[in-house]
Amino acid sequence: MVWDTNLPFPLNNSWGYHDAATGAGKYDKYYEEMTKRYGKPSSIVNFSDKMQLMNALGYQGIFEADGHKLNETGGVMLWKLNAALPSVIWQIYDWYLEPNAGYYTMQNACEPIHIQYNYDNSSIAIINRTHHATGSLTATADIYDINSKLIKSEKVGNVGLAQTGVKEVIQLKDALAATKGVSFVVLNLTNAAGKTVSHNVYWLSATDDFKSLNDMKHAQVQGKVIKAEKGLSENKWTMQFTNNSNQLAFFVRPQLMKNGEEVMPSYWTGNYFSLAPHERIIVSVSAPVAKLGAAKSTVLLEGWNLDKQVITLP
Repeated sequence: MVWDTNLPFPLNNSWGYHDAATGAGKYDKYYEEMTKRYGKPSSIVNFSDKMQLMNALGYQGIFEADGHKLNETGGVMLWKLNAALPSVIWQIYDWYLEPNAGYYTMQNACEPIHIQYNYDNSSIAIINRTHHATGSLTATADIYDINSKLIKSEKVGNVGLAQTGVKEVIQLKDALAATKGVSFVVLNLTNAAGKTVSHNVYWLSATDDFKSLNDMKHAQVQGKVIKAEKGLSENKWTMQFTNNSNQLAFFVRPQLMKNGEEVMPSYWTGNYFSLAPHERIIVSVSAPVAKLGAAKSTVLLEGWNLDKQVITLP
């Protein structure tokens, strides 16, 4: 496709088939807000990355707002799930079963036991959807500036819930009011055994100006397979991703690959995640054997401030 100079970079009239039009979707307003927050895209890839940031926040906001009032609402009805052609708005996966970032922020927001930041009062809350007691939990909230310097760290123990519901456990209003520019709020919820139950990261700015994200220093994330399971209908790999640098690794995206193409569908327990300096996360990915075939599978690891790397799978 050739860039049409009468339309915002990098669009042309063909993008109208991908929701890039005015009307119910309000794509023009969506695009304007993206450039206002993150700056004009410099390439097709940069355009996609910035639109994924918008997509992630949109769906996270819907489901975390519902979680915030868990016992006061009857649920959320989402329309629509997917579009006929790849798009960056109004869908969580496309016709080819490629998930958007919003799919994973929605998946995270709806986990059985969840930790989240509430935008209305700057509190950190834990959500219990399990219909039974959570046991003893410890909540940690760390605030980093754009240069990955730790500004504030709050930790509260024994914050479990006895039943389904919501509990605000940490207040960050004063700490965030003292920050300037973009800051990251890194949340972790661990159980009595020290295992991470919920992990969540937010990027915040009092002025909604996030352009400084474009100048983030590079982080170094190492991925390794800690378990491989071969099945009759599905193969599964459990992986650990570790941020070995002093820089926050932002919007990290692993992809299951075969012959240079992403395997679709592939089911990740977490994706488009961010890691504080020296933090690690364990996620798993599975895919139908019929889609994997006999070719060697790999994981392509990318991120906002990462160099691409390929991890060979056993």
